[in-house]
Amino acid sequence: MNQSLDKRDEKIIQVVLFFIVLSFVVGIFAQLAMHVKAFVYDPEGTEGYVEYTDSDYNWRLVDDLNAPQNKYSEITFTIDPNLKKDTDLIFYTLHSGVTVYIDGKLVYIYNRSRDIQSIKTPGNKWHNLQIDSSMAGKNVKILIIPTYKFHINNKPIMYMGNPVDVYAHAIWLQGGQFMCAVVSFVVGIMFVIFNFVTRRLNEAVGNGLAKLGIFAILVAIWKMTDLKLLYITTTHPVALSYVALVSVILLPNQFMYYEQDLFRTEKKKYLNILMLIDVGALVYTFVMQFMGIADIRETLYIHHIIIVAVIIVSIYLGIVEAREFGLSKNLKVAGICVFICEVGVASDMLLFYIKVGTLATSFGMIGFLIYVLVLGAKNAREIQDYIELGKNADKYRQMAQFDELTGVGNRLGLSNKLKEYNFKPGEYAFFMFDLNDLKETNDHFGHDMGDRYIVTAVDILKKVFTDTSMIYRMGGDEFMVLLRGATDEVCIECLKRIDELAVEHNKSEDIKYTIEIAGGYAFFDSDKDADVHDTMKRADRNMYINKYRMKGKYI
Repeated sequence: MNQSLDKRDEKIIQVVLFFIVLSFVVGIFAQLAMHVKAFVYDPEGTEGYVEYTDSDYNWRLVDDLNAPQNKYSEITFTIDPNLKKDTDLIFYTLHSGVTVYIDGKLVYIYNRSRDIQSIKTPGNKWHNLQIDSSMAGKNVKILIIPTYKFHINNKPIMYMGNPVDVYAHAIWLQGGQFMCAVVSFVVGIMFVIFNFVTRRLNEAVGNGLAKLGIFAILVAIWKMTDLKLLYITTTHPVALSYVALVSVILLPNQFMYYEQDLFRTEKKKYLNILMLIDVGALVYTFVMQFMGIADIRETLYIHHIIIVAVIIVSIYLGIVEAREFGLSKNLKVAGICVFICEVGVASDMLLFYIKVGTLATSFGMIGFLIYVLVLGAKNAREIQDYIELGKNADKYRQMAQFDELTGVGNRLGLSNKLKEYNFKPGEYAFFMFDLNDLKETNDHFGHDMGDRYIVTAVDILKKVFTDTSMIYRMGGDEFMVLLRGATDEVCIECLKRIDELAVEHNKSEDIKYTIEIAGGYAFFDSDKDADVHDTMKRADRNMYINKYRMKGKYI
């Protein structure tokens, strides 16, 4: 058993690795297909772009009491005097309003919508301004008005050139992270569907894989909606920004919800406490948002504190679990995956507060992906084991309801049939049968011949009663048959046909024994029968009357 599991583990790991490599390869080729390349900007041409960083333009903070943070940043530079053809000025901002002047003339303005007062941010946005050749040598002034204090010192990269090449460059920079997010989303959907399907096959299967799948979907949505490249084509940057924020604040609770299945120690009650605190934080955040007091971004620090608490509690529970139950293989795997995931979370939080660059985000997404794929494979394997056990249990249950010698139902099978919710006794005729002289056959010819007697008798019953699922062996030589929708005439004809087949069989020259099947029947009568067992007793009495009559032939 362990060897088979080890082999299965290897196959799962191989499939997971192949999936990751394939995703990255597809992403790289997709980007190459879009002609992603770093052009050298030609002022007289139409392709390529040039980058302007904070070292290439003038940047300063300006005090303004009317600005959301009482400050805004001002960027000034001069358009290339050698510009011969029309081009584009392109840059990306985070939750900021933008106003652009060229030689003092207002040419572009972008601000938040006033339709919904509770929304403060204009969202993340790519700005694209057409610059014609007549603007060569003119002065550009860009005012960036941040909604949040986090972005006061934001110094965006300015691109001058072909927008297709600029956006292709953005895709190239974040394509790997986007592909990881897509993989996480697809895997999450697969986990949820797989868990749903397998639970229908076996109720013993838990919801662990579905919980992990939802976590993977939330991570994917957060990562995808937080990337610059997804804002290239969107016409609803504010909505996209809020999707990213909501998915982030929902992550801690889903993570803890899944972790409850990882730990067995009673100390995991701390997770329940944290989950309640997190629910309270969610309610507070949404109430503040809808009342227009503070939006989700401004209360995000509360959820970051909860994430730190979750990391600390998870490490503590891992240590307690190892002390109480030992450091098992499963605990090692889960511990490593949780650690990688938590390092990824920590790296993204550091990026949020100190903005080191994109390395932390890439590492965070890879950490999430490893966590989801490895633990998902582990859960899928456990579910497969449950299904196998369920199949074997069903098989044994089925075997327990059938007679091994004849293949027809036994007493347990009959009992289960009578207990079915849609079984209506008034719709059936109850037949009882007994094999005459079976004991004498066993005594004179041996039990092998007696078994042949029983099997032959069942074959005769099967020829008369075509619904063989309604034939039951009650004991050594006793059988019962349920016949639906029968009348007295039909029942008498069935008994007559059984006698005829038995006589026909007894005429065979190689037969050492004589088959006689005594039978009787009764219909359920609510005036006479308290339940079906009374009906069976009346059928049994009628069978014995027929049995004595048959034996009387030979007196």
